[in-house]
Amino acid sequence: MFAETIKKSFFFWLFAMGLLVASCQQPGPPIERQPLSFKQYLPIHLAVSKIEVIEEYKSPMVPPNVEHRIPYSPAEAMDIWVKQRLRAVGLENRLEVIIKNGAVTATELPKQSGFQGFFTGEPDKKYEAVLEVEMRVYDESGSAMSAANVSAKASRTVVLNEKASVQQREEAFRKMITELMTLINAQLEKNMFMFMSGYISFSHNP
Repeated sequence: MFAETIKKSFFFWLFAMGLLVASCQQPGPPIERQPLSFKQYLPIHLAVSKIEVIEEYKSPMVPPNVEHRIPYSPAEAMDIWVKQRLRAVGLENRLEVIIKNGAVTATELPKQSGFQGFFTGEPDKKYEAVLEVEMRVYDESGSAMSAANVSAKASRTVVLNEKASVQQREEAFRKMITELMTLINAQLEKNMFMFMSGYISFSHNP
């Protein structure tokens, strides 16, 4: 009798686990890509006639790199930042915005064995996003030397639980990139007004 009870309990536990796994595997509704915006900041008007974004960084598109698999890569976020924050209002000169690094890498975290971890989940991977940018102004003299330049570099990390849903992962990645761009924005704005002031049109900027 006792053995029969144990047997029934075991099969009930297996059935419950099957339902749990099945429910976790069911695809949820498609997640909309929330737009990334920097319109909360005032635009910076520059005495240049052209602004170019140059991506020197080329993603290897293989692990541990995952920037091509998240909602917004650092390079994509930087491109949006340039379009929304910088304005070309001059008749000459050229600004190059060079993305030197825009990697997002995933690192496996060690896991502890145990029955409790099956239900609660454990930290699965640590993701690190890095963005390194350089800005160079070239005048019309044709010189290979830039007339002014500034740079910025920042990184942010996030750790995700192995049982995090698709939506939770999307939100975590977006938060990581938003925080990364907040750091880059502060550095570039400070450095531009400090070292590139001769090419900022203060008649347009407050």
